[in-house]
Amino acid sequence: MTIRYSLVLFLFLSMPLAAQSPAPSSDAAATWNALLSPVMDPERSAQVDHLVIQRDRAKITLQNGTIRFARPANGVVFAAAFRGTGLLEMEPPNPIEARQLELFTGKDTLHLEFTEATFSFSDDLFEDVARRVQWSAADSAAEFLYADRQRQREDWGAAYLPRLFKSVMSSDRERTAFFLADLKTRDDWVELAFDAMEQEEVRVGQWTNVGPVQILDVWMSFAQLPD
Repeated sequence: MTIRYSLVLFLFLSMPLAAQSPAPSSDAAATWNALLSPVMDPERSAQVDHLVIQRDRAKITLQNGTIRFARPANGVVFAAAFRGTGLLEMEPPNPIEARQLELFTGKDTLHLEFTEATFSFSDDLFEDVARRVQWSAADSAAEFLYADRQRQREDWGAAYLPRLFKSVMSSDRERTAFFLADLKTRDDWVELAFDAMEQEEVRVGQWTNVGPVQILDVWMSFAQLPD
């Protein structure tokens, strides 16, 4: 595991990052380590009640519970963990995506309840939530949730950590914006991703066992709505 992370870090430090001036390697290494081993901030925890997070067609409602954010990396708050009750609602953009969704889930729209969630992001999620909550005592139950889910995804071969690193190091966070919601539903964890650097920015799916490996079943993938 350490060898793989070191190799990824070496590759990222060796190649130019989009929309950014070169940063000292020590800064990049410190940022990478902060992303790799996130530390939750005891002063950035809040009780939420029907707090809505909108990403394109996807609506995430934190109905009741506690959200807690991590300490920043390179000045960017990049992670959060939630425990409580929540709801993901999403309408497919066209009949093709609706049929694809129905193939995997048996339904042509998403209406999924969840009890835990982690968020990895470089966009304005923290600033948006901070404007709408009052900070309170930290939820110790969320201390290891984010790190555990990140480790699980990396073990499956997901490339979210390097992608988050690229965006957190960028000087143009809007152009390189990244958002990943990992939601624990009744059946299993479901992922919702928004990646501004992809041609199809919006994706939702679920990791599935295929023999000895895990693959991501993509339920829907499409371009974001025009502004």
